[in-house]
Amino acid sequence: MKTDTAYQRLLDDLRNDGRLVNEDGGRAMGQCPAHDDTNPSLAITAVEGQVLVHCHAGCLTETVMKSLGRSLADLYDDRKGASYRYSDGRIVNRKAGKRFSQQGNTKGAALYRVERIGDATAVYVVEGEKDVHAVEAVGGTAVCSAMGAGKADKFDWTPLKDRAVIIVADKDEPGHKHARQVAGLLGGVAASVKVVEAKAGKDAADHIAAGHGLDDFVEVEQPQPEPAAVIDGAELLDDVRDWFATYIGCASEDHEILALWTLHTHVAEECYTSPRLLLDSSMPGSGKTTTLEHCDKLCCGATLMATISSAPMLARITQNGRVTLLIDEVDRALDPKKPLVGELVAMLNSGYKVGATRPVLVPVKGGGWEVDKMPTFAPVVLSGNSPRLPDDTRSRCIRILLVPDVDGTVADTDWEAIEDDAQELHDRIAAWAEQARPAVTAASPELPEGCRGRSREKWRPLARVAAVVGGDWTTVVEKLIERDLAEERADREHGLRNLPPAVVLINDLCHCWPKECQPVSLTTVPARFVPTQELVEKVKQHNPAMWGPLNSTGKPLTVQGFGRMLSQGFKIYSQRDGDKNSPRGYYRGQFADAWHRHGSGVSE
Repeated sequence: MKTDTAYQRLLDDLRNDGRLVNEDGGRAMGQCPAHDDTNPSLAITAVEGQVLVHCHAGCLTETVMKSLGRSLADLYDDRKGASYRYSDGRIVNRKAGKRFSQQGNTKGAALYRVERIGDATAVYVVEGEKDVHAVEAVGGTAVCSAMGAGKADKFDWTPLKDRAVIIVADKDEPGHKHARQVAGLLGGVAASVKVVEAKAGKDAADHIAAGHGLDDFVEVEQPQPEPAAVIDGAELLDDVRDWFATYIGCASEDHEILALWTLHTHVAEECYTSPRLLLDSSMPGSGKTTTLEHCDKLCCGATLMATISSAPMLARITQNGRVTLLIDEVDRALDPKKPLVGELVAMLNSGYKVGATRPVLVPVKGGGWEVDKMPTFAPVVLSGNSPRLPDDTRSRCIRILLVPDVDGTVADTDWEAIEDDAQELHDRIAAWAEQARPAVTAASPELPEGCRGRSREKWRPLARVAAVVGGDWTTVVEKLIERDLAEERADREHGLRNLPPAVVLINDLCHCWPKECQPVSLTTVPARFVPTQELVEKVKQHNPAMWGPLNSTGKPLTVQGFGRMLSQGFKIYSQRDGDKNSPRGYYRGQFADAWHRHGSGVSE
């Protein structure tokens, strides 16, 4: 045991004062210096970062410490107090006299010590960090939410799924109300919930300080969770849309996307996939940062970042519970010329689906490293001025186009005046999400024709939210999807979407296939054989910018390159239409399936 601790200092002070001390590991009984104590009645317990003191004769801890010439600050290993570090970056600093402050990720949703649960089947839920350490000191596993009683709904309790939970209620009305709130949040999550109180003192720390163990807690009547009012999802979604319309300059349809996407962040795991929200603009001053600030207030577990430095940093943010990543300046942060950007993009792409992980090396006890898989799933907002995103990233995005407010129709975002309203709206969304999770999971809305593949993965989460809230929102989502599909078709027709070269090649083949070689029916009349060299010349004439000598590579398409793209991209191989000396080439029927799947417009 360390010698320079509050526990060891207290034992030394008692002995120097002539008091008898009987020590057993990290617990001791000593003669209390605050009264005539012939039979040792002062219980002393070492916990991480501090010492717990309890006089069975009733002396106040402050009086005990004053009798030794000490203060309550001397109960901490560091007399300045204790710093409790949460796994998601929150830091709670506590000093003597119940003074505390927070820093770091003060909006995080992770429970304190959630990373230590491991395979524990029984977990104690206490009210403060000191109580967690007290339970750990006697061999238990414990967690707590930050900021004391009444704030439990702001935290992620899913790590307690299928575990036996023992809630230690503080012996006051706020403590019992907190216990009822936690019990309600754990309904349907934990395998069982039991509520207990300290046998001595007010809380778990007092109970342990008095020398009692985990089996000595006194069970109290199971509190009934306070019934929650049923939230009208359609009305809520209307309010969120109106909130964005008040402060953000963009098309009315984009305000609807912002509202749907914001609600989806609170039920993202139930939606299974999470589209990336792209905040785009053609010029600075269009409101991208303001939009991110509003998302920061309303989305689930939002983390606002001016830039991103590394994939490991993102992985550590996403590893603990429900979070939303808000990334600004992506036109710079995801510049393909910057080192390690490929790794960042790969993580952002993979993390749009539940269950995605990133292998990382973590240190192990005794030295060395081992591979661990960190979850990477999280809703993401990407903000930038016309950012050049990779095609696979852009295909996962729903784009919001922000415009400058030249007419003064958008209200100023004065957080000093509206922050409480934003918090109230956030809390309504969070409360709706708790009620709606089962319905979102079960929702299977029909999507408009043509919404398949990546488009389906992108729009289905918002459609599920709309299906659950009801009202006019199902129609709204259908129109948004149809608009997006129409924009995508127009972009492709105008060459604004970059297709893989192999897909461009088969599309060009569809349009320039020799007319005399086209059959009446692909299934009844065999198409005449066309040599490879002839097809290569046809596509070069049809699309010289892509396949001629003036393309980006500076080299015209060759027979070998032509055959390689078809074989690798579609498993279409050249054949001979005769003996072994005849030229190799292709039949039109070989391309029917590829043309159909890639929308080349082929018909029989």
